Amino acid sequence: MFRTIRAGWRKCHPETAARLLAFVRSRLARPGGFADRHGQPDLYYTMFGLLVAAATDMPVNLDDVEPYLQTFAPPTLDLVHLAGLTRSRLLLQHLRRSPLARLAAAAWPRQSLPPALHDAYNALAAGAPERFPHRDPWSPYSQMLRWSLAEDLGLSYVPRDLAPYRLADGMFANLAGDTAPAVNATAAALMLLNASGADRHALRPDLQRLAALQAPDGGFPATPPAPVADLLSTATASLALTCCRHPLRHSLKPFLRQTITPAGGFAAVPGDDTPDLEYTAYGLMAMGLTG
Repeated sequence: MFRTIRAGWRKCHPETAARLLAFVRSRLARPGGFADRHGQPDLYYTMFGLLVAAATDMPVNLDDVEPYLQTFAPPTLDLVHLAGLTRSRLLLQHLRRSPLARLAAAAWPRQSLPPALHDAYNALAAGAPERFPHRDPWSPYSQMLRWSLAEDLGLSYVPRDLAPYRLADGMFANLAGDTAPAVNATAAALMLLNASGADRHALRPDLQRLAALQAPDGGFPATPPAPVADLLSTATASLALTCCRHPLRHSLKPFLRQTITPAGGFAAVPGDDTPDLEYTAYGLMAMGLTG
């Protein structure tokens, strides 16, 4: 995700890039994190803010950010926020490097992560369902987050069978037993299967089904019957298809142009003029996937 955000940033027109950075800077909050949609410091949004800052080389007062991150106790966090804290600490260490060292770095400096993060990750295996998205530790999204967190910690993760979430049409549902296909669940499942070495030929029908949902303007809907596309679904579907080396049917550029706001950041859907830090990261990531 970091590399695709950086690639997207490099494709920005200078005027667009300046507005975008101004928006991201405006989300800096006290006591050192980035603000959510309501202007309050938030760990989840701090991770996205640091991700954009690292990808764009935007200056951040790291001496404010580190104490803020230290206020969170890893054992108390759910999977989403533990993943956010871990990634934030990696990004903080990355940003503390010299610009030349950042450019030459092949990986995150995992060796200096606090042991408490590893302990909290191990404890999640026996954690209560409410600590996972959808209250399900084995949903495609939960397993995608677990895999991503394990990668950040330098650990391996072997996905559990995703067949209970797979529908007859090749899409995946958010929960086992659901009959409603979800684009984000499908993207998460396909990325997990691809990362675990699944036969790409066997995945081809599923990839074709996902690719067929792309509208001519480049957007993907959250579900097949959804009337409009959204940026999150567009970014995750495009990333999954790209990682699985399956071509996109249409360019993403027309859709992305509709989600850049006058304020500089990206919004969730076309026509929404309220930018959001999370969607700005996803917008840059999708830009990095454009030809």
